[in-house]
Amino acid sequence: MLVVSLALATVCLAGTSGVVKLRVGDLLVNGDGCGTAPEGSGVNPRSGQIVNAGVFGGSATPGAVFHTTNGTLGKADLTYVDGVFTIDGSSRVDSQATTFAFPDTAGTHWDALRNGISLVESGGLEVPLILADQPAVERPGVGMHSNAGFTIDLAAVRAAWPTATVARVSGVAGMTTDVFGGGDVDFFVLVDAVQKWTGTAAAGAALPFSVDLASSDFYLTLACSDFDVSNGSDHGAIADLVIELEGIADCNLNETPDSCDIQHGESVDCNLNGMPDECEGGFSTYGQGCPGSGGHIPKLEASGCAIDGGQIVVSISGAIGGATALLFFGINEANTPMGLGCSLLVQPLFPVFVELPMGGTGFGNGSVNLGSVIPPNPPAQFTFQAFIADFGGPLGFSNTNAILVVIV
Repeated sequence: MLVVSLALATVCLAGTSGVVKLRVGDLLVNGDGCGTAPEGSGVNPRSGQIVNAGVFGGSATPGAVFHTTNGTLGKADLTYVDGVFTIDGSSRVDSQATTFAFPDTAGTHWDALRNGISLVESGGLEVPLILADQPAVERPGVGMHSNAGFTIDLAAVRAAWPTATVARVSGVAGMTTDVFGGGDVDFFVLVDAVQKWTGTAAAGAALPFSVDLASSDFYLTLACSDFDVSNGSDHGAIADLVIELEGIADCNLNETPDSCDIQHGESVDCNLNGMPDECEGGFSTYGQGCPGSGGHIPKLEASGCAIDGGQIVVSISGAIGGATALLFFGINEANTPMGLGCSLLVQPLFPVFVELPMGGTGFGNGSVNLGSVIPPNPPAQFTFQAFIADFGGPLGFSNTNAILVVIV
C-alpha cells in the first residue's frame, strides 16, 4: 500500500517551483541525483571502474591518467560523468583531451571517489564523511582522497531535466575529522577546464563554496590534489556537494524534484497528476493529545490515498494496552477545552463513531491499525480524533492529536 509521511504539518501551494539540489555523489555512481545510488559505492580514478561499497579501491604508482566513463574498454558507463582521473601536474580533465595545470603532486591516489562517505581503508573500514564545521554529523557528498578528480557532463544533466536551468554547484570542502594531524589538500572547481574556485584544507578546515554555471558551460570538474607532494592522510571530501537547478517543480519545498519524490516513494500521487498529494491535500496532524496512565500520550496517524474510494490506514499507538478507543469525526479543526489540559479537536461532531479494541498490555503499549476505504462522494475535508478509556488519565480517558484529511 502506498504510504505518505505524516510529518507535513501544512498543505503546500500547488505548482511551487524553486531551487532543487541534485546530489553530485549520487550522480557520480549512476544515481539520478535524488539519492538512489548505493551510499559508499565509488569509482576508481586509476581504472575508471565501479568499486562497491566496503571494498577498498586500491592505490597505484604515480602518474596522471584519464578515463572516459562511457562503458568502453571495460570502463564504467556513467550517465552524468564525462570521466575520472588522477592528478600529477598538468593533467587531462575531460573527454576532449583538455588539460589543466595542477601543482606537481606525488601522483599516487588512495581508494576511490566515493558517494556519501570519505573513503574505504585497505582493511575494508568505511570512514564517514564528517567535517569540522558539523562535528559528528554524517553528510552526503563525495569523498575524494588526493590525487583524484572527476568531471560532470552538464549536457547530460540538462538532457535529464530539460525544463530546468542548471544554475550553480555548491558544497563544503575539507578534511574529514578522522584526520587529527598531518594531511593537507588543494581543492579545485573547474568549468570547461577554467579554474573557478580553489581552496587549501588542512585538518579541521571546512571551506564552503558556490560557483555559478552558465548555459554555455559543458564540463564541471572537481578535483583534490596533495598540497605538499605527499598524499599521506589526505582524506579530502566535499560535503553537501550539489548541483542546483532552477525552474523545477518542488511543491513541498524539500529541495528535491517532485518527480523524484513520487518515483522513489517519498510522496504519493494517487490521482496521477504528477504532483505529490500532500501539496493538494492529504493528511496533516494538528493539536496535542492528553496523557493517560503512566503519563503516556497516545498518537494518531493516517496514511494512504486521500481520494474518493482511496485505501487508508489509521493507526493509534502509545495508549494503555487492552483498552477501547473511540474515533470521533467532524468537518473542521477545533480546540475546545475539556478541562485539565485536554481538548476536543474536531467540530461539528458527526453522529457516528468507530469503536476499536486496542492490542498490547501495559502503560503506553496499546496500539491498533485499521484499514479502511474513503467512501464515495466524501466531503472536501474532514477531521478525526481518538479517545481511549483509561482511568489513569486526568478525566478517566486519554486522547490523541487529531488529523485533518483534505480530499485530493
